[in-house]
Amino acid sequence: MAIAAMLMLPCASTVRAQPAPGDIIQVGPAAIPNVGMQIGYVAAGPAFTREASGYIEVVPRFRSNREALHVAAGLGAGVRIIGTLETLTLITPRAWDVHLGFRFGPGLVFAREETRGARNQRFSLFLEPFVRFITTIRGGTVYFLEVGIQRPAIRGGIWIHI
Repeated sequence: MAIAAMLMLPCASTVRAQPAPGDIIQVGPAAIPNVGMQIGYVAAGPAFTREASGYIEVVPRFRSNREALHVAAGLGAGVRIIGTLETLTLITPRAWDVHLGFRFGPGLVFAREETRGARNQRFSLFLEPFVRFITTIRGGTVYFLEVGIQRPAIRGGIWIHI
């Protein structure tokens, strides 16, 4: 439902060119299965992105038998689907873009009252496919909605050009 809303939002706003390529800080809240946030760096070109992201997720005590903190960092790349089609002049400029990509990296889990076995299994590696929707809304603010498999799986927020 949130994805449908992001896709319909550009139709309600004035049609503008998609977010310009450049260096971007991506930051925002994240959810599902628990709450957290994502912050990352995106080097966006006309057709590809190079990325470095950090994730943090808190598992509250009422959701599990013990509190935990998940921390992960990933490197990756993506393809700008709409950006590529615009670059090839196959479509007219749009107010939104879709990115498909992968990230990989390490993750750590810190739990309160850890057992020795849990401490030994704290470290993990992940490979995350993701899809990201980008739109520019009136005033030039660029928003994103991202869905992946790394916890927290649904992330949203803003892009800040640097």
